[in-house]
This record gives sequence, structure tokens and C-alpha cells, in this order.
Amino acid sequence: MSSTDIAQFWCSVVTANHVLDYFSLVTGYGHFSARNPLTNTTFFHNIVDTPGTITSSSNFIEFNVYNGAPVASNSTSISPYSEMWIHQAIYKRYPSINAVVHSHSRAVLPFANTGVPLVPQLHLDGVLGDQVPVFDIAEYYRPNETHDFLVNLPHLGAALADTFSTPENNATKKNSVPDYPVVLQRAHGLSAAAVSIEQAVFTAWSAQDAANIATETLNVLSAYQGSAARLAKFTEQELEGSMALGRIGYIKDWPWFVDQVRRRGNYRNDAC
Repeated sequence: MSSTDIAQFWCSVVTANHVLDYFSLVTGYGHFSARNPLTNTTFFHNIVDTPGTITSSSNFIEFNVYNGAPVASNSTSISPYSEMWIHQAIYKRYPSINAVVHSHSRAVLPFANTGVPLVPQLHLDGVLGDQVPVFDIAEYYRPNETHDFLVNLPHLGAALADTFSTPENNATKKNSVPDYPVVLQRAHGLSAAAVSIEQAVFTAWSAQDAANIATETLNVLSAYQGSAARLAKFTEQELEGSMALGRIGYIKDWPWFVDQVRRRGNYRNDAC
């Protein structure tokens, strides 16, 4: 990989944080990470600065995928509240994943908390697939652990990472990409994983978009049909077509995302 490619990588990483902030997928909380393009064995994650204030590679710490340990011995100590383990576990479980978003998007919480399934209502949101699984951390706490919904321990990260796959694939753990690109987290938000930085951001954005549309749709249906209101699912053929469309949707949306961030003028990106 050339020095130009590395420069573009960091430009995209910083931009991704700004895009997520712009669309309120992250605030002071929420985070983004990217696998090191020079090696599959480490990843870069920010554990101190809020996404909207990130300016360069200096905001990031490099971690080992295998055990979550910082590569540099003099790195900032990891807070007990850090959810770095979300990212470590996903990269370890899925070798083909190169970017991860963790969002506290309020739009998805009604679906994460109630059991009402989040299903695509817009053709471009087909990237979410036929279902979006929900991770309930309460099922994975060990005795004497704090029940604060934070994925701040290795076994909790591993449990979340497994939620991205079917039970069949979890039995062998041989799939290098998840079966589901997004997992909702009860009382917490969502995590999204993708093979590229741009796709990860687009996928998280699509989940929030789908949740907003689904909520509006349910409100209209409830007013018209009462308690019998249900979200309509795509047919199998519609889902197949919209999933294919959604997988390339980022190609057109990413430049628009970048332009929105630049027009706002509130972000500083020294990596570009």
C-alpha cells in the first residue's frame, strides 16, 4: 500500500467520524474504528475524543485484534467504561470486516427495546436484509458484573459479535463476514460492521433511516388501523433486489455525506 493510499485511509477515517456526528449517529458518545490496512492483526479506535472533534490519526490508538491490548506500551490506559471490546470482538470474529460503527441512535431504540422488528421500508435500506437481530446484554452478564448495558468486557464483546451471525454459523465460526450487517442493542443503540469505511457509515445511516421511516409508518398505520398495525415486509424478490441496491448505495451517498460535512464547516480534518 502506497503512502497515498495510507493518506486516503486516514482522510476517510476522520471524515467517517464527522459524517456520523453530522447525522447524529454519534454525539459525545458512540464511536468508529477501522482495521489497519497494512495488517489484519490490528485496528485503530478512538477512546478519548468525541467523534465530531477528531482531526487526525493522532486521535486514535492502535489495538491488537487478538486480545485488545494497545500496540504501544505507552498508550492511554483503557477506561473501565470503554467499549473497545465491541470493535475487537467483531474484527476477531470476522476477518473480512474492516470498519465498525457503534451508535446510540435514538431512532432505533423503540425497535431495540420492544421486540417490534425493524424491517426496511425504503428500497435503499435493503442493505439491512430481512431481519435486524437484537442483542440483549442481560443474557450474558456474569455474577457480580455491573448491569450498565456497556459492552466493556471481552466476553460481552464476543457475545455481541456472535449476534451478527446465525446459530449455524456460530457453531463453526468459519464465516469471515457477518450474516447481518447491523445488530440493535437493547437500551443502548446499534452496531454496524462492513468491509469498508464507506459501507460501514452508510449501513449505520441506513439503519437509522429505516427506523425513522418505520416509526412514521407505524404512526400512520396506528391512526388508520388501530392496534392491528403491522409493518409490511418486502417480498423475497423485492428484498433480493433492494439488498443488491443497498450494497452499492454508499457509492453515491458517500460523496454526498462528505459534501454535507464540508458545507457545514464545523469540522476540522487535517488528514485530507
